[in-house]
Amino acid sequence: ENEGEGEKAGPAAAAGAATKEAETAAVEPPAEPATAAGPCPLMALQLRYFTGKELANLHGFPASFSFAPGTTPKQQRRLVGNSLNVHVVACLLRYLFERD
Repeated sequence: ENEGEGEKAGPAAAAGAATKEAETAAVEPPAEPATAAGPCPLMALQLRYFTGKELANLHGFPASFSFAPGTTPKQQRRLVGNSLNVHVVACLLRYLFERD
């Protein structure tokens, strides 16, 4: 019975190990898409995503602002993207209420 269970767990364990390897493998940049004119010109620009701190600065967060430890870059972009600059909102509200 134990040998049969071990054989069943073997492929599942191997699949789990392969998944772990895929998750921890270094992310390679995507291959350049081919166009009729040649390689994509945007790839030559070597563009990158803004960091969470850069996005926070662009949104007017104070220099002392920092994200909670363990916040992933994707979460940081989402958090900043869903935020509103209080000073901009205050100016808009003041403008809207002064018009009456």
